[in-house]
Amino acid sequence: MLRFSSIIIILFLTLSSNATSKIEKGDSAYLNNDYFTAVKIYEDIIVSEGKSSELYYNLGNAYYRLGKLGKSIINYERALKFDPTNTDAKFNLSFVKTKTIDKEQDNGSYMEHLANVLIYGLSSNIWAVISFILFILILLAIVVYIFSTNIIFRKIGFFGGGTIIILFIITIIFAFLSASKMNNNRYAIILDESVMLGTMPKIPETHSEEAFLLHEGAKVEIVDSVVAFDELWYEIKINNHIAWLKANAVERI
Repeated sequence: MLRFSSIIIILFLTLSSNATSKIEKGDSAYLNNDYFTAVKIYEDIIVSEGKSSELYYNLGNAYYRLGKLGKSIINYERALKFDPTNTDAKFNLSFVKTKTIDKEQDNGSYMEHLANVLIYGLSSNIWAVISFILFILILLAIVVYIFSTNIIFRKIGFFGGGTIIILFIITIIFAFLSASKMNNNRYAIILDESVMLGTMPKIPETHSEEAFLLHEGAKVEIVDSVVAFDELWYEIKINNHIAWLKANAVERI
């Protein structure tokens, strides 16, 4: 059993070392202005080793250097889905959005803004850690209440434990909501330099069938999809406007 555990540890360390070595190669290519190679290396690592906020952030930087604003924005957005506290990704995303033609309108309510700050400001993993810490405190409060002979300590254990239980439940809910947002892929980024959206799932043939024009980097919400003329079409929403476009014109975040 000990020998098997040692083999597992050695294998884990070897894989971690290989991943680190690949990342260093990608970083080296980026520093040497070889952004095509950097992109390939980072994308290979994501496929073979797994996703991370840092990898998506590096990939976003490399795509920006290649002048691909859409791909850059997608990867900064993905970096923030994995780690909402990644301030570098947040800053770069805001900067790159200033380069896009179509600007997002802030149509969110006060409660939505509060939820973004309070709930989605931390990753589900961090909320899970906070929940675990609160669970330990609940156990300590129970121990104090049961075994303490001091009436003041017993009251602290009882009322303090009750308060911590409420906070524990709240953090569990927050962890679930944060995880749901990370797995939510209803938002997408326009990759084409420009695309004319239609009022129906088909290429607009007349002016009346044209909805509006969007450009690379615009963020849209996918509300429906349909196969028409052997092609997949998305019904999207942006700034309270609804229209249709080809699925291959966007990439889900």
